[in-house]
Amino acid sequence: KYNADATVLEWSVCYEINSDTFLLYPYPKADGGFVIGGIYYPGGGFYICKHDVFGSIVWSHGYSKGNAVYLNGMIACDDGGYMMMGTSNYTDTNVAVHYGSWDAPDLFVMKLDSLGNKVWSKVIGGTGTDGGYSIITGPGDGCYIVGVTASNDYDCTGKHGGREDAY
Repeated sequence: KYNADATVLEWSVCYEINSDTFLLYPYPKADGGFVIGGIYYPGGGFYICKHDVFGSIVWSHGYSKGNAVYLNGMIACDDGGYMMMGTSNYTDTNVAVHYGSWDAPDLFVMKLDSLGNKVWSKVIGGTGTDGGYSIITGPGDGCYIVGVTASNDYDCTGKHGGREDAY
């Protein structure tokens, strides 16, 4: 963390959570702390942690670690929670269904509360390759997701030609 004009390094933290971890989405909090979301490697999985003003971890949660869940986007919601969005290739306690074979991912969305606890999760897809690439907030604590689909069944019908269509 640097001071306001980036002339003084106030503190720094190096993370290792039992493997490579990529923290990609930082969100400052009113208390001077921050929340960071990212992904575990190898094997994938969503990761989120809250830090205090000095960089110490207040809480952290991992979801679907090692089950080929890859994070492609994260947003902070108006209710203080977060939505994490990506792809999943298997089922587990967070990913209730997988529509295709292990090598055809589905789009996966997870809603977390302000403490990083899972509120709900949803799988969207079909038997082809499906994935989300961008997520933004929507009305009523909802969200909009933009992605691709190569499916023509289950949630992703209406594909007409080509390998992948916008979803």
